[in-house]
Amino acid sequence: MSSVETFVERNYRSEDIELELAAFICKQSSEFISGLEPEWFSSIIIANIIKVEREIRTPITKDVLDVKLRAAKYIKKDEQELYDDTIDKIYSIRPSVLTERAFKANRETLIELFEGRTMLQGMKSVIKNIKRMTVTEIKQQLQTISTGVRVKDGINGGNYVDNFEDRYESIVKKQEFAKDGNSAGVLTGIHAFDSMTGGLMPGEFGVIGGRSGIGKTAMLECLGTSAWRDFGKNVLFVSGEMPRFDVELRFDSNIAGVSSSKFRMGDLTQKEMDAWRRKVEEEGEVHQNFLEVVSFPRNFTAADIEGCALNIQDKYGAPINLILLDYLNIMNPIHSHGSSKEWSAQSDVCWEVKVLTSTLNDTCALWTANQLIDEAIDAEALSLGDFKYARAITETAPVVVGLVQTESDRDDDVIQLQVLKMRNAELPTRAIVLHPDMDHMRIFQEQSHEIKDFALWDEDDTRAMPKKKRKHDFAKD
Repeated sequence: MSSVETFVERNYRSEDIELELAAFICKQSSEFISGLEPEWFSSIIIANIIKVEREIRTPITKDVLDVKLRAAKYIKKDEQELYDDTIDKIYSIRPSVLTERAFKANRETLIELFEGRTMLQGMKSVIKNIKRMTVTEIKQQLQTISTGVRVKDGINGGNYVDNFEDRYESIVKKQEFAKDGNSAGVLTGIHAFDSMTGGLMPGEFGVIGGRSGIGKTAMLECLGTSAWRDFGKNVLFVSGEMPRFDVELRFDSNIAGVSSSKFRMGDLTQKEMDAWRRKVEEEGEVHQNFLEVVSFPRNFTAADIEGCALNIQDKYGAPINLILLDYLNIMNPIHSHGSSKEWSAQSDVCWEVKVLTSTLNDTCALWTANQLIDEAIDAEALSLGDFKYARAITETAPVVVGLVQTESDRDDDVIQLQVLKMRNAELPTRAIVLHPDMDHMRIFQEQSHEIKDFALWDEDDTRAMPKKKRKHDFAKD
């Protein structure tokens, strides 16, 4: 065995992790078998077991597994004892260890180990043949061995009728929840939007689009403040653009009613300093729920957010109800070394954020911001095609809204909230009029709580959206 192979053997394989992954699939659940590739395993025996499970796609007993392996002719005459030993180890693992969360963590480690083995063996090959290779060939070889793998999660399927009781029970829970005056979703405080949607629904991925500076981040912060302060929800605000300190000062401005410019310059009066401290301390004493602010470096991923969210939920012993992500376009895909500016990379980011939203827990919604294409910056009415990487956004997000401020709006000091996509609901023909107070980082709506039907609202509170004349070609994105 060469020195490279010895190093790989010691540092880039883990029998325990490979056994636990095989045990989860064979004993607990085969749902995620599509997300495991046999080649990722350093053990040929476990790789062959994964191949068998990819064919049958159901948990099996030790005896059945042995029969299937022999039927597939994976077990050679002198290897039966080796297979028996591995199978015994797999089925001796305690069920308490075999959780979905542990499976995903083990899979991430397995991929890292596989990528490490691949890169080291690839570099060894390059060095061995370097005299016969051109610079271009070396670059291509290095690029190939450094490309990350992509994970495919399993298919969740079954007989339509069999799942009826689960669906029925979910509606009963929503009805019981609503009896106490609660909403199924996280309310925004924007009454027209809440009446149409029921709030930001658990498992839902929503996008707010608008030109730079119009107030997308402020809108996200207002959603967070409202959910935490007014509706008692647990909120995680994720920023990839501003330091945590700056984000929290903007929350301070909103909650304490002190000008954000004064925080920037540090010229608060003693009265304002006292009011700021008093208000934040009062809010801290009142709320048992949490508002966590986390700042990530640029090019962070959905996996970074998931890890952070799980730690926060463990810290408080409570689920997150709303994640606010600022923002989508500066993220990278989990398993890609390519540019985040490519359409395919942004598509991966969108899907990974969508999966995060649906799998983190059954109470969490996620909303994020998105940029517009240059041609739409001054548009009076937005369409889905005006969003950067529009195809990726429209494929994944069930709710998409846009912020618009025309010259007339600027004179009136208002912003239009235009609903561009809403799954399972008819789109309104009028925009919701919002009143920005950027000096205190607030965007709100002056409207009565009693009105439930959006169609009955006074025209002063909504504005008709002009029809778009031009069409958009998603291929250009």
